[in-house]
Amino acid sequence: MNTKTLLALLAGGNLLILVLLAAYRKKYTDEAIRLHFFAQLMMVLSYPFALARQFFPSGALAFLNSAPLIASCYFEALAMLSLTDTLTQAMRKTLRIFLAAGLLLYSISVLAFEAAHLRVLVLSFVNVAILVPPTIRVLRVKDGSALRTLLGILFVLMMSAFSFRTIDAMRLGPELVVFGSSMGEIVMMLALYVYLILGGLGVILLAKEKTDARLIRLAHYDEATGALNRDGFIDAMVTAMEKASYDNEAFSMALVDIDGLNEINEINGYAAGNDIIANTFEKLRALVGEAGFIGRLNGDEFMAFMKAMDRARLGGFVADMHRAVTVDPPDGIAYSISIGGAAFEYPAGKDIQFPMVYAACADALKDAKRKGFGEIVIALT
Repeated sequence: MNTKTLLALLAGGNLLILVLLAAYRKKYTDEAIRLHFFAQLMMVLSYPFALARQFFPSGALAFLNSAPLIASCYFEALAMLSLTDTLTQAMRKTLRIFLAAGLLLYSISVLAFEAAHLRVLVLSFVNVAILVPPTIRVLRVKDGSALRTLLGILFVLMMSAFSFRTIDAMRLGPELVVFGSSMGEIVMMLALYVYLILGGLGVILLAKEKTDARLIRLAHYDEATGALNRDGFIDAMVTAMEKASYDNEAFSMALVDIDGLNEINEINGYAAGNDIIANTFEKLRALVGEAGFIGRLNGDEFMAFMKAMDRARLGGFVADMHRAVTVDPPDGIAYSISIGGAAFEYPAGKDIQFPMVYAACADALKDAKRKGFGEIVIALT
């Protein structure tokens, strides 16, 4: 198979991927899809000039063919960083500098060198330089995603192909024919084709995987604090209670209410109230740690599940909870919490459901509220 056939296959594959990406963008708005779309569009824009170079070799056509390839690598790098959630403003700026420097360097090479192999050396160097940062970041992400690993490997493949093309250009020297039948040119075209198909599909699937994970998180976590929301907490609690019942291991619950949150909002503003809510969750999470988990059931109410904790330990633990939350409040706004707790010992064989557990803690919390702000009551169960 010669390079002209590979070039035709690449052009056809690029157009197909563009159609898929255009259709996908209507349904999903992930930035990576948009950036990958631009990368493929740049590739398509380069093909007419690549074809023209076969008949009218010139420096101008070389630039018009290669500049979109450099831009394609730039957008592909941005897409990969977006998929790994590492596309910071600093990285955007760095890659823009790489793109501008790469285009300038290649422009100079077109003006300075008549020999095609010298321009190929510069082009390959520029593309590798742009691809290195996202490749390192993608491969360093340890999230167990096979798709992300595949895309990282494909980036390594692309850099290896550019490097191989560089070596081949140095070996052939002035005898190098761009898009000719030399091993470096064929390897480069094959690598582009493999990345076009596998990379294009991989980016789409990984963007969908990322979107699905975000939707699952939104369904189970409170967006404001990062705590489990009511549904997420109940799901986690049911699983934990089933395990406790199987092991016949005690567990405890604590319902925490922020006293007078409405008044705090009215006096200090909702931003201060939000800071107090976040502070409460962070303090509770730090105290509970690996011994359990925290859920935000509504605006001012949190619930904590503590594994392997009986009634004898619960009293001291919720007292520590009360002290931890109210020490060093945000913006110096003093506030208190009321806590209703309940311990469930020897749960094996008992039909313990969330409504029953919540009711026990809620009744205890009501008793605490009757005493005033900042009180603690442990229910008898």
